[in-house]
Amino acid sequence: DSTQCFASSSRENAATTTVSHPNVGTESRIIITPTTANGAAELGAGTIYISAKALGSFTVTHANAATASRTFDYAIAG
Repeated sequence: DSTQCFASSSRENAATTTVSHPNVGTESRIIITPTTANGAAELGAGTIYISAKALGSFTVTHANAATASRTFDYAIAG
């Protein structure tokens, strides 16, 4: 197993954000860490989670809001 860290932002006015990365697979473990106050609030509310994983991408489900700056780092393990 190896772990790699990267950054992404959730989309405004959308309920999901798809993150493309060539090292993601269906068995990968994705760990997200908020890097802004809005991202931390979303994580604290329990409204952000990894809802799907595929070869080369994963989907983050989050609140459908106009909130900007919901930024997070993510790590891929496995």
